[in-house]
Amino acid sequence: MDPTQELAQFEPDPEGVGSLEPAATSAALEDDPQWIVWPDAAGEAAWAAAELTHITTAWWV
Repeated sequence: MDPTQELAQFEPDPEGVGSLEPAATSAALEDDPQWIVWPDAAGEAAWAAAELTHITTAWWV
C-alpha cells in the first residue's frame, strides 16, 4: 500500500465531502448546545479573557 494512502485514512475528511447523514436540526430553545449563556457580550468577553489568561500563564510556568 502507498504510504500516503496509509496516512490518508487518519485525515478527518480528506475529500471535503463531510458526512453522508446530515445532523438533525432543531429550533427548540432547549436544544441550544451552550452550557453558559451570558446576559451581555461584555460579560462573555470578560470571562473569555480570564480563561485565556489562565491558559496562557499556566503554559509559561
